[in-house]
Amino acid sequence: MKKSLNRLLFAWRYAIKNFIFNPMRSFLLTVGFLGIFVVVILAFSMNEFFNTYYMNKLEEKYQSFDLMMNVSASGDARFFSISQMNLNEDLNEMIEDKAVFFEFDVLLETQLEDRVYVHVFSSSEEDFSKISNVGDPNFQLEEDEMIITSSFAKLYDLEINDEVSLFAKSSEKSFVIIDIIEDGHLFIENSIFIDKDESISFFLSSLSPSLETLPSILLKNIYNSVYVDINPDYTYEQVLDQIQSISQYENLEINETIDQKTIDQFVSRNISVFSMMLSVVFVSILFVLQTTLLVYFNEKKGVFSQVNILGGKKQFSLGLVVIEMLLFFMISFILAILTTNIILDYGIHYLNGNLVYDIKFLSILYAFITVFVLTGVMVFYYFKSFYQVSDINHLKEQGVEVRFSFKKKFIILASSLIGYLLLEISFINQLLIGYGVVIKIVLAIVFMFALTAILLRLLMLYLDKRKNKNVLFYHFSMLLSKKAFKHYASVILIAFLTIMLLVFANGYMVQRASSYENAYQTDFILTHIVSNYDEVYEEINQLENVEHAERIGLFDSVYVTRYEQTIGQLISINHTQIKYFFNLEIELSALDNFIEDPDLKIILPDRYEKLYDLEIGDQILIYVNPTYEELSFEISGFFEKQLGDLAFTNMHFVYDDEDVYQSILVNASNDKTLLREQLLDLYSDQMIRILDVNQTLTNILFEMRRVTVYITFILSLIIGCFIIAMMNHAHLLFIQVKSNYIRLFVIGYSKKKMIITLIKEGILLLCVFFITSTIGYIAVASNFADLGVLFGEYEPIKFSVTPILYGSIIITLVFGIQYAIYIYQVLHIRVSEVIKAY
Repeated sequence: MKKSLNRLLFAWRYAIKNFIFNPMRSFLLTVGFLGIFVVVILAFSMNEFFNTYYMNKLEEKYQSFDLMMNVSASGDARFFSISQMNLNEDLNEMIEDKAVFFEFDVLLETQLEDRVYVHVFSSSEEDFSKISNVGDPNFQLEEDEMIITSSFAKLYDLEINDEVSLFAKSSEKSFVIIDIIEDGHLFIENSIFIDKDESISFFLSSLSPSLETLPSILLKNIYNSVYVDINPDYTYEQVLDQIQSISQYENLEINETIDQKTIDQFVSRNISVFSMMLSVVFVSILFVLQTTLLVYFNEKKGVFSQVNILGGKKQFSLGLVVIEMLLFFMISFILAILTTNIILDYGIHYLNGNLVYDIKFLSILYAFITVFVLTGVMVFYYFKSFYQVSDINHLKEQGVEVRFSFKKKFIILASSLIGYLLLEISFINQLLIGYGVVIKIVLAIVFMFALTAILLRLLMLYLDKRKNKNVLFYHFSMLLSKKAFKHYASVILIAFLTIMLLVFANGYMVQRASSYENAYQTDFILTHIVSNYDEVYEEINQLENVEHAERIGLFDSVYVTRYEQTIGQLISINHTQIKYFFNLEIELSALDNFIEDPDLKIILPDRYEKLYDLEIGDQILIYVNPTYEELSFEISGFFEKQLGDLAFTNMHFVYDDEDVYQSILVNASNDKTLLREQLLDLYSDQMIRILDVNQTLTNILFEMRRVTVYITFILSLIIGCFIIAMMNHAHLLFIQVKSNYIRLFVIGYSKKKMIITLIKEGILLLCVFFITSTIGYIAVASNFADLGVLFGEYEPIKFSVTPILYGSIIITLVFGIQYAIYIYQVLHIRVSEVIKAY
């Protein structure tokens, strides 16, 4: 027992001394493991991070409310009575609390004649306190008083006691701002609050003049939005069934405030490219880890041989390695948790979130187990391999020549190329059930390594055949003979390839936002047209500033039943008019198929073709809304669309136009601002909602671009990890070849000539590595769209030349920094160490 304890203490002292007296190696290995842990923890955490972020935003918005009831934008009703809800005892038992509102958009004009749409919340002061940051709910608004948000007040320079005007029909009503409160929950941005009992009859006149004359008591239960806090003893489905059992509520839109499936879908579609890149980086990191441990063990061979010759057991040598690795492991692991938390906290701050995010224990545990197991397997493998060689050979000078066979390398090169080309054949690829893309990427990387080895040897042969051989040739030959250089070159290649792919992925995410924006050519959408639809349409067509106007059926958030996917907008439209409002490449045959027969047809985003193997002519079930419920559509075609949140149908051709059409698309001919003012003048007093498409896109794109910038920040950190890995292997290579440099200095080779030699060598290496990694990038990047399918998402990501340009700049800087450090180490060798070298 005492001997075992002494051996353990000795092993710990040995590990600590190695850590302290080899500061550069210790630093590089620790940072190397740190990079590995950070990437792995991020890989396990990012989905949960963004899921929590978006969940928190919804929780902050809706607080304790679980369900919301609204009138349908595609329906004829503008309001409903909550009396049946109040009288239903079973439903009241299921409801913990509720907040009821009459919500609508109306035109507001300030004293400076700024005109803007505002969202009106009209209810009691008590209910208002449930959806806002108002402090004391015990206040009472008069008929001509309102409350606004601080952001709205700041935007339009409004203050307490300022007077504004609201418009309904041909009438105008003045209100005084009595309070300005901080944005929060549902009451944000262009929102205002008025007392329902005091003011609502005025606005109901825009729906029907007869409503204005009704006594307030008869309007007491009239609302169009209800937010419900469900009793914890009941589920959403139970409450939903109970509400829908009331006939008056059958056609209302009823949704969960926080739909986990929708959040998962949104997160998956928004970070799919990042997830793919993390997987590629993870594989690259594993390769770097493997190479790092291999070099580490090559350095330890002499120590193991001495221990074995002196009578030490294998277990003792293994214990020395394990304890030293644990030292690096634990320090890196603790630092990685702190670093990752800092990265994620910065993300929350940058994305304007207000939650405190802690990495989930399971994510940390999975990361620890993953790296621990992989490291353990590699340590065991290399340690076992050590004892397959005699101790005498291990005690010889480290870094003996590497055997090279042109025949073997050419066979590997040709085999990987032929295999890659064969997998380009769709028939063979189909036999592999989609996993052919993984094999293709592996073959591309194998080809890259083999080509690099061949080019370096050919370059050495070229230098050898020159008439005036110089130190460059001998130095180049010396490098190629070292195993450490082989590992160094492998890490450089993987780093270069990964940097190009990171630039490629980041460029695509930036381009994705632009493509999403360019898909829409629509200026305005008019919705909530309850009456006189045809008259409104004809009147819009007659406006001088209107270039195109088209009747549509607009259905939001339709549900693809079988695949549990949501399509943001399903639009029923005359197929000949799509080109005027959307910049999409849709096959003419798909459009013509809309009117060939009276069956329901649909044109879907191409993600449904790629992910679910759907084909033209297949049937797909979609839940449209409570009016149409679930319908079966025949697929007429597919089109490319970022995020896959838009589809087109011919419902107007199958059903009565008057039932389907309820919205209007409008494009301005010249002055969009002027047309907006005209539309506001004509229809705001009828409570017809005029949606500015560009403004809506701006909000979506702002979120997309902020996420992209944050992910770019993370990718930059990953590139930093690869720089450290390159420096690590460059240092380990330097240790093995240091004695050769010392000999050159001893025989009189000047430092100036050494600098010139190393610079020439660095340029040659950079050219070879850049050429082969570029070929690897082309082969891998061309398969990214298919790789995404394996992750359950499809991105129309195509090969791009631009990352080669930007990647070359980064690669040159990274390699230059690393090689400058290497040259610095060479120039600062102490020649007195020549004694040790011999």
